[in-house]
Amino acid sequence: MTSLFRILRYALAMAIAAAAALLISCAAGDAGGEGSAALAYDPANEPDAPTEQDDPFLRAAPDGTTFRILIDRDGYHVRQLARRELFRRKKDIEGDREQFDFFRSEHDKADFMDLRLEGVLQIRLNPLSGAIEHIAYLAGRTPRTWQASKFFQDDISRFRFDFLAGGVNPREFKAHYLWVIHKREGLSDEEQRRRAIEYLNSQVR
Repeated sequence: MTSLFRILRYALAMAIAAAAALLISCAAGDAGGEGSAALAYDPANEPDAPTEQDDPFLRAAPDGTTFRILIDRDGYHVRQLARRELFRRKKDIEGDREQFDFFRSEHDKADFMDLRLEGVLQIRLNPLSGAIEHIAYLAGRTPRTWQASKFFQDDISRFRFDFLAGGVNPREFKAHYLWVIHKREGLSDEEQRRRAIEYLNSQVR
């Protein structure tokens, strides 16, 4: 009986230890999930002006551009650096979310290399409606790929504005885009070459 009691007591102790380990694991998983959710991109929480926590690109000193747009796999960020007393971009949570999903999908197709794609657009507004009527790249400020060039133009074409000083003012402004693509970790040279070829073949016009 003594031997059986010891076996049962040992089995009970092991069961309690396993249950405790499971509870700790679940708690850690829940905490991690909450942390991930807290860090996840949410366009509803995006400020419209630069903050101290922003990437340096978004906090740059005024350089003639009114808006800066930073895009990477983890977020889509729009900041207005100038002319805030005259007009503001209308909040577009659904549109920003759609664009974030789109650029993230495109990022994952091209993540066989590190790449920074920049472009500066000159925007002209209709003097009556305030809607965008003309979009063009500044000379020498076109992105290195035609895909990024098209993506940036398509993105800003959906922007809408509130005018704070009466009438459509300003009529023109500039927007600076930066799209950062990070190479996927762990890719072998052969995988990198294969994915590069697949991407190039998919982008043939």
